[in-house]
Amino acid sequence: MSETCLVHSCAIRGRHIPETQRTRPHDDCTGCDPTPADDGLTVCRWHANRYEDTLVSLLTFLPHLREIGRPYAQATPPSDSGGTSDPAHRTVLPAAWLAADEITADHTGWCKAVLEEAPARLTWPDRKPWLGDEIRWMLDHLPWALNLPFTGDMVGSFTNTVATARHQWPTADDTQPVEGLAMPCPSCGLKSLIRKPPRWEGDPWRVECTDPDCARIYDEGRYDELVEIALRQRVGKWDASGGAA
Repeated sequence: MSETCLVHSCAIRGRHIPETQRTRPHDDCTGCDPTPADDGLTVCRWHANRYEDTLVSLLTFLPHLREIGRPYAQATPPSDSGGTSDPAHRTVLPAAWLAADEITADHTGWCKAVLEEAPARLTWPDRKPWLGDEIRWMLDHLPWALNLPFTGDMVGSFTNTVATARHQWPTADDTQPVEGLAMPCPSCGLKSLIRKPPRWEGDPWRVECTDPDCARIYDEGRYDELVEIALRQRVGKWDASGGAA
């Protein structure tokens, strides 16, 4: 098992490998010391979280791509085929549909690659799955999938492909401002906490640290406890200073 994150160029900002191992000048490097892999995984916690969030987002993002491409699919372009009667010669697939097809094929390929690593241990759905089944299958097997030699390539390339498509065809959620929180992250001390909605109906919301070097996640109950502790500490300092804090 790798001790460092296998996603290409995943490094800790501001930290560098020994000078004898560097391949470029220190002045041009923002950080080259590889990020440690999370316990039991071959990627860091930040990339593991990003991959899981990406999978969940596809359940709504792929239907979004199909929907916004529909008006373009219904518009038939001018024909220069010389009178051919083949409809395929007069059809141009919308770019959003092509992106959805690319994401679907990419994800299916990675699912099969994970399955091939342990065909006797992992069970593929009995019937031919639709993409939602494949996404849930991968989510169910994440501890295994994120501990394989090719996990870094899978996580890095797939999340980048989806992020590129989301940037080009954003959903309503993508255009909403992220709810930032004023309290610093208890782990790293940075003001980098954001509030994330539940992934599934009935689940609690969660708080995440957006700093890749930290990437801590707090559930609803734990975050409320931390806020209460911070408030008590602040009141204690106020009382100790006679109200001058």
